[in-house]
Amino acid sequence: MAETDPELIKNISVLKAPHHGRKKNYSQSAVKLMNPLWTICSVGNKALLRKPDGTSHDAHQSYNYYTQKMVLSTRYRGNIVVEVDSFGNLEVKCSHNAELEKELYQL
Repeated sequence: MAETDPELIKNISVLKAPHHGRKKNYSQSAVKLMNPLWTICSVGNKALLRKPDGTSHDAHQSYNYYTQKMVLSTRYRGNIVVEVDSFGNLEVKCSHNAELEKELYQL
């Protein structure tokens, strides 16, 4: 879509990162074009994501470069809900670590 009809994906509000936010599973040029306000990564417990060499995946960090407000990981934020009212106003709610100054609200 980034190549054939880029206007369709420009300046989106929320991006659900593909494949748990891994670096190899997204197009940097497409995400840059999307320019999301928020990016949500569904990521499990860090202990379960250990690689054979003992390190772990934190690939969702790479989305920070393309996200206007912040990247939210379910690993740290728990359940994440995005609500859009009939006027198009967006509200992001998380079950953990609410930061009111960053427009996050407790579920």
